[in-house]
Amino acid sequence: MGTKAQTPAAKRAAPASLAPARIQQTFSVPFAYDVTFTRDALVPDNGALLEAFTRGSSDRRHRVLPIVDAGLAAAWPELSGWLTAYFTRHADRLELVALPAPVVGGEAEKDDPRVVDRLLALFHEHHMDRHSFVLVLGGGAVQVHVMDGALVEGAVAWMRGAAATP
Repeated sequence: MGTKAQTPAAKRAAPASLAPARIQQTFSVPFAYDVTFTRDALVPDNGALLEAFTRGSSDRRHRVLPIVDAGLAAAWPELSGWLTAYFTRHADRLELVALPAPVVGGEAEKDDPRVVDRLLALFHEHHMDRHSFVLVLGGGAVQVHVMDGALVEGAVAWMRGAAATP
């Protein structure tokens, strides 16, 4: 009766070779998206922005939260009125959930976590979800902030708008 308990590894016969077997596998995730070029994007009769928001969807109404570079908002104080006019014209398909939220741009702001926190608060305040859009108007630093916030939130579709006068 003096037998020792054997470990599972000791019960099996050792394989002839301990070299691991490997299979290399790869995968890719293709992305396809449209890039639309237009002038006077916020003129109510210009359908480019409407089409970008509604392409490939049912007749449902799409919620849009505009985020604008503070410098652009200061240079074009009419921007809020242009957005309101555009969304009023297309109210059957688009909902402007708030007036443009200004975000300070510039390189110094890229590392400020308070900007992303503010954007997340806006997303929650306006109940933005994966069916919603964020329309970004302005420079690269603002786009970085919104993308950071969208990635953290994980639920907001991305659109970038360039500055244009109607």
